[in-house]
Amino acid sequence: MVRADLQRCGNELSERDLVDLRSRYDILPSEVLRRPKPTNHANTPPPGLRTFFVVALDNGIRLPVHPYIGEVLSMAGIGPAQLTPNMWISIIGFYSACLLAGVTPSGEFFLTFFS
Repeated sequence: MVRADLQRCGNELSERDLVDLRSRYDILPSEVLRRPKPTNHANTPPPGLRTFFVVALDNGIRLPVHPYIGEVLSMAGIGPAQLTPNMWISIIGFYSACLLAGVTPSGEFFLTFFS
């Protein structure tokens, strides 16, 4: 799919869906959920906002994201919606492996290990 095709994809969530997501995934009231405007796109969220796909929540990601995940994303200069399911598995698996090995996980260590 080319970039122009990605930008034509619309949002299918309703306001009611956001209420249901908040309840289903125990999303704290401090986490703002909103539907994107027609001019917003997953690959270019408005400043200060992040895009998440519902499938990430379906597969165990919770809001607010763990500081380690935020650090990895920030250091890599990417947003949550830019990660494939396998990349989520790599980030979380690396965190778990670090803990099992008695090593403090960090975004810098993750990016060094995988670069």
